[in-house]
Amino acid sequence: MKNVVIIIDSLSIRQCIGEQLKWKGFNVLFFQHEQEILENIEQIDFLIIDPFVPLSLLNHPKPTINRGYESGIHLIKILQKISSSLKVLVYSSLSAQDLIEAGLSESIARQSIRMPEKFEDILEKFTAIR
Repeated sequence: MKNVVIIIDSLSIRQCIGEQLKWKGFNVLFFQHEQEILENIEQIDFLIIDPFVPLSLLNHPKPTINRGYESGIHLIKILQKISSSLKVLVYSSLSAQDLIEAGLSESIARQSIRMPEKFEDILEKFTAIR
């Protein structure tokens, strides 16, 4: 069973996506802090993340960051350095070009999903990157 971590600040969206993925046979993990994610990275196959996730949600180690999206992008970069096999799906209001300009790799940015999307579209995009 594949493990998925969802890092989206909206609890209702997190829960809806999580339930849909559970129905599709995935094990959904939720962590409260960036450190917990780092400690469990070997168990994580997929990451669904909103790059605007609040710094407080991640207990971010760099409080000097002043734009919210930098916290999520920072975390993606750290996790991919640790686990090159980690698959990432970005759930954002930003366009793919905006995500690239914010520092994400083109391959991740081009697979991103613009919010709001129907949950069926999220599942379709998610299964395409497996």
